[in-house]
Amino acid sequence: MARRGLAPIAATLILVAITVTAVLITYLWLSSYTGMVSQASEPIQLSEVLKIEGVEYSDGKLRITVRNVGSRKTTIAALYILAQDRTAVLARTDLEVELEPGAAVNLEVDAQLRSSTYLVKLVTRTGVEAVTTLTGVMQPGAPSFQIVYYEEEISGPVESTATFNVRLRNVGEASGTALLKILDEEDKTVSQAELSLQPSNERSISLTLKLPSARGSTFGA
Repeated sequence: MARRGLAPIAATLILVAITVTAVLITYLWLSSYTGMVSQASEPIQLSEVLKIEGVEYSDGKLRITVRNVGSRKTTIAALYILAQDRTAVLARTDLEVELEPGAAVNLEVDAQLRSSTYLVKLVTRTGVEAVTTLTGVMQPGAPSFQIVYYEEEISGPVESTATFNVRLRNVGEASGTALLKILDEEDKTVSQAELSLQPSNERSISLTLKLPSARGSTFGA
């Protein structure tokens, strides 16, 4: 009688043990699968991120400081310098610079840039981009003009004649001639004048213009 009573209990315990084991195996498999799916589905845009921390140009050299602020290792594959009309001034597609998460690198390339503003773009092997603007590029021996003063407001009766005063300075390394234009709200030239300046010199110039036929109209220089 005792043996017949223990048999159902033992069978029940075995079934419970099998059930618990199956549940644990299923849980571990699901946890592992969920982790793999989560890692595989993480967008590259979130895990691979470049930050350009500095850029300068001098003596025919472009120097860029870039940091990997993402969570995965990345490889910088290409560098592009674009003019304001988005045409490529320089293209380097052979960089292959590897960066661990948090690491930074200083890149230096030869570039012959004229006085202008440029876009500097870095591209990783997977297509992630980092873009910054390079301003203040001045070619040695070139003039560069700066407006140091201008009248912020001129007024008078509609369609009357007025004088606009402006002062220019040549902050470049060579003499040159600046063309100053006054534009109306439709970007049409209403007055213009030229002014020649030596390096480090500044001069004032007066432009005569006809005021608009409607009150509250504005000009741009």
